[in-house]
Amino acid sequence: MKLSKEQYFTLVTALETAENFYGLMGEMTEKKEHAKKADNIKNLTALFLQEAKDHDSEELVEEFDGEKMLNEKVSTKIITDLEEYNEYTFWDFLVDQLTQKELHKLYPEKVAKEMTEEDLENSFYELQDKYKKIIGETGIKNLTLDK
Repeated sequence: MKLSKEQYFTLVTALETAENFYGLMGEMTEKKEHAKKADNIKNLTALFLQEAKDHDSEELVEEFDGEKMLNEKVSTKIITDLEEYNEYTFWDFLVDQLTQKELHKLYPEKVAKEMTEEDLENSFYELQDKYKKIIGETGIKNLTLDK
């Protein structure tokens, strides 16, 4: 397969990202299909890493215990990107859940049925903005839950 250096980098980092994702999913959910997919992707990545020289990308690869892998700098960047994604999705999910909860409290089903879809959406986005602002100002270190 003829790939440019940039295409090769994109391919091997995408594979490494997918392997990390499915590896973590396999650990968190204990679903065998995630772990199997991670292993399959790891094997595929290993095949492509053996071809680094053919793509003028030897600097991307290092050997550890006789196994070729992406170098530490690239691997660290992938982990950082996954952590950033994880943090973003956590906050997005939290804001969505808080918004839904307050929306149902403000507009019980009977009231919501009488509202237009546009009014409900506007209320949803206003509440969502409220929670994003609160979380943005508070941050994770100062977040508290009051009951």
